[in-house]
Amino acid sequence: MNDIASENVVPIPNPLPPGEPTRESRGHVGWSVTETTSRLGSRQGTLSQLLNGRADMSANMVLALKNIG
Repeated sequence: MNDIASENVVPIPNPLPPGEPTRESRGHVGWSVTETTSRLGSRQGTLSQLLNGRADMSANMVLALKNIG
C-alpha cells in the first residue's frame, strides 16, 4: 500500500526537548520554579520532570502554558 501522507513525513533531526521552551520562557520572565508551578497550577515535581526532559508535555500543560501570561 502506497500512502502519500507517509511519504511526506520527514524526521526532525535533534528535536527540541519538550521542556526547553518552557525553561527558556520561565528564565526570560524571571520566574522561579515555585512561581511557575503556582501560575500553572501544577506540582513542582511535574514541572521538574518536564524541564529536565524526563516527561513529555501533556495536553493540560500545553493549555496551562498557553493561558498564563
